Amino acid sequence: MKEPFTVTSVAALVLVASAVHAAAPLADEPPRPEPTTTPTSAGAAPAVAPFGLRGLGVGTAVRIDQTFAPYTVADKGYFESVHLVSASLKVSDSFAVSLRTGVDRYGPSGESPTAGFLNTALGVQGATRLGRWFRFAASSGVVLPTASGGGNSPAASVAAAHRAGTLVRAFMAGAMFSANDLNVPLGIDFGFVGHGFTAQIEANVSAAFRVRGELVQSDTLKVNSTGGLLIGYYVVPEVAISGELWYQRFVTTPAAVGKDPSQRDNLSVAGGVRATVKSAGATFHPGISYGIGLRGQIFDKHVHMLQIDLPVSF
Repeated sequence: MKEPFTVTSVAALVLVASAVHAAAPLADEPPRPEPTTTPTSAGAAPAVAPFGLRGLGVGTAVRIDQTFAPYTVADKGYFESVHLVSASLKVSDSFAVSLRTGVDRYGPSGESPTAGFLNTALGVQGATRLGRWFRFAASSGVVLPTASGGGNSPAASVAAAHRAGTLVRAFMAGAMFSANDLNVPLGIDFGFVGHGFTAQIEANVSAAFRVRGELVQSDTLKVNSTGGLLIGYYVVPEVAISGELWYQRFVTTPAAVGKDPSQRDNLSVAGGVRATVKSAGATFHPGISYGIGLRGQIFDKHVHMLQIDLPVSF
């Protein structure tokens, strides 16, 4: 399936998401509400917003999160881009619901790319303060297998695009690309926020139940885990810098891991900068980050991840 998706078309999806009252954004692995610097209660210090982890607070927002990544397989160059669109709705000071979907584009360097739709994630997140300096958040949801390229007769190029998408998102959002599976993720975050400094740790587990494609996918159940660390600091009130470490590991042994144990886990690192621009009724948090692999396929295939993150909170 050849479809010329562009940033313009992704932006159109954002308008649709917000038109349904921003029924929510960020559902990833688990659903990830927008990385917002909005305090969870009056007087709370703002947390440095992450790129690949969840935020420590809840809020109403829309977000375009894009990753562009060249990589190599057997000395041949490829290019993948992933465009995620999210919306979140703050129900109370400590609770929000979220929605996420998107598209990806893939192909050998210099050739016309293939594009495909991704899964749709619906989620909930709760967040609270633990004393003056600490934050805790928990998240869950369901990721529906709405992606193109699923079933017993998938287009090979679209299936390849989704495999590449999992790779260039550092294996932290695999549920968005598993076209044959219904995913149920659970996750927790704990962080210290104070004096402009943020330190955060995250842990997630996701169970993927096969609901179609039994002729091309032997795994009926896969259990995956992801986690990460963030260190961030506000250089000035309007600009924050941060570094993140991301780790993914299969808990069960999927068929692909059974054939190639090197596919069991992946480790990557990224660093970025994010600004805060306030206007009447909204706050814009544009950010850009660069990441590389340290272990696993993401290292072996020399993946370079450029992420452009454009969330707006209300």
